[in-house]
Amino acid sequence: MSRMGGIGKTTFARKDHGHLTIWYHFDIQVWLTISQEYGSKNVLLEALHCILKQTNIDITKDIYHKKDENEIANLVQNKLKGPRYLVVVDDIWSTNV
Repeated sequence: MSRMGGIGKTTFARKDHGHLTIWYHFDIQVWLTISQEYGSKNVLLEALHCILKQTNIDITKDIYHKKDENEIANLVQNKLKGPRYLVVVDDIWSTNV
């Protein structure tokens, strides 16, 4: 897979992501940055943190670090049931991710 680094994809997406019409249409917005080295549990924790912050639930990530990956994935899925949501996954370096 060829990488098209540095052509402004993230800048363009962030500009649209912050637009008022996007905020109007989606109840929850999650921005995840994967990068070259990632951990799926960390990605799920970041998604959960974004979701809970926007649903006015005050949490610290430390509470969820003890849960396994499947439990965190289920929490994310359950929190996204019902509301309209947009999840942006940025900076993926591999199709394996």
